[in-house]
Amino acid sequence: MAAAKFWTIFAGVIGVIALGIYLFGIPPELKRKLERQALKTMGENKMSYVVKGSSPSNFSVQQTALTPRQTRSLRSPRPTKKTSSS
Repeated sequence: MAAAKFWTIFAGVIGVIALGIYLFGIPPELKRKLERQALKTMGENKMSYVVKGSSPSNFSVQQTALTPRQTRSLRSPRPTKKTSSS
């Protein structure tokens, strides 16, 4: 019985916090701090790849990502669906 009461109170506290964030949003100071931390982590990850050196598998992924998109020819328009018989 005590465990059920604990989990109910815990879920209620989490719910109140989530509702507060939903209604009022994240404070701008906290948002800036999280953005700086994320940018720092991304920079550290990039540096780890530079230090390790570039492997051939990285080049194949980058080349496929940089290929131009295929576009539909303007001479053959998409067929349309007729909605009425008249």
